[in-house]
Amino acid sequence: YHNLEHINDCLNELSKLSNFLDSQDLIIIYFAIIFHDIIYDVSAKKWENENNSSIFAELYLNDLWIDQNFVTKVKDMINLTANHLVDENNELWKFMIDIDLSILWRDWSSYYLYALKIRKEYSNFVDIEYIKWRLNFLEWLLNRQIYQTKYFIDLYEKQAKLNIQKEIQLLKLEKE
Repeated sequence: YHNLEHINDCLNELSKLSNFLDSQDLIIIYFAIIFHDIIYDVSAKKWENENNSSIFAELYLNDLWIDQNFVTKVKDMINLTANHLVDENNELWKFMIDIDLSILWRDWSSYYLYALKIRKEYSNFVDIEYIKWRLNFLEWLLNRQIYQTKYFIDLYEKQAKLNIQKEIQLLKLEKE
C-alpha cells in the first residue's frame, strides 16, 4: 500500500485544497507527501521509516538549495505521519495528516482493496499477530476523531468510521 499509488492518491486529495491553503503551504505539503513514505520497511521500529524518510527529504531538498526553514517544515510534516497526532493549533499539519488517512473514507471496495494491500505488505506476520496488531490500530482510530480539519470531518469522518467498523468485524470473524 505504501507506494506510488498512495502518493498519487494523497496528491489528488491535496489538489482539492487550493481554496483552503495558500500556495506556499500547498508546496510544503506537496513535498511532504512526495517524501513521507519514500523509505518504508515493515520490519522497521516505530518512527524509523518516518525519520529515515525525513532525512532523505532533507538531503534531497538541501541539494536543491531550498531554504532551510522550508526543509524543516517538510521534515516535521513527514515525522507527523508516524503517529497521526498534531498540535491542535497547526492547521497545515492537520491537513497533512488528514490527507495521509484519506483512503479510510473511500467507497467500501476501494477501502477493502487498501486493507488487502496492508495485509500483503505485512505478510511477514502470521495471521494471529497481524490481526491483533491491525485490530489495535483500527480500534484506536475508531475511538478517536479520525480527521483533524473541519473539511475532512464534515465530508469524510462518518464514512471512514463505517469502513473501519466493517474491517474490524471481518478481522474478528477471521480471528475465530
